Parts: sequence; C-alpha cells; structure tokens
Amino acid sequence: TPSTSSSVSMNMPSFTVLPNPSSDVLVVQTAKAMQQDVRVELVDVQGRIVDVQTVFAGSTMAYFDIRKRYAGNYWLRYFSTAGNYTEPVVILRD
Repeated sequence: TPSTSSSVSMNMPSFTVLPNPSSDVLVVQTAKAMQQDVRVELVDVQGRIVDVQTVFAGSTMAYFDIRKRYAGNYWLRYFSTAGNYTEPVVILRD
C-alpha cells in the first residue's frame, strides 16, 4: 500500500482531484500553470502503477480515463523536483 507520507517543498503546487469519488474520469488540476512537468501515477491498493499522466509545464490539468478500472480505493502519487505527494481517490461502479 502506498504511504501517505510526502516530501513536499514550499514550491510544490497544490492539486485538486475532481470528482472524487468518480466512475469515468479523474481530473487532476492545479490553480496556476506548472513551471515544470509533474508526473502523476494512479496506483492500486497492491502498489501497482495502473496509469501514468503528466501535468506538463505551462499546463494546469491532466486526465485519467478510469472507465475500465475496477471499483475500489486507489492513490494518486505526484512527482516533481519540488517534492512528492500522495493522496487517496475512490473509483465507483454502478
């Protein structure tokens, strides 16, 4: 299981994940354009990376298509030169 601990500097932007929980798309968004690329991994409860997206420099968003993912608890892990951060997300199925 991914750790919820993080190593974040004051330069690491805050991210919003919408909607959470979700059943089709997760949108990772930051309030201002990134100065550098940020790698974002979607990780299952076994610690497997199931998808990777990038919030590119100059951008504010990345999208995860989760329609083919199983329902359950997952983690989003963010990686940049400013630090690392992990937060939980929930995928729902009808």
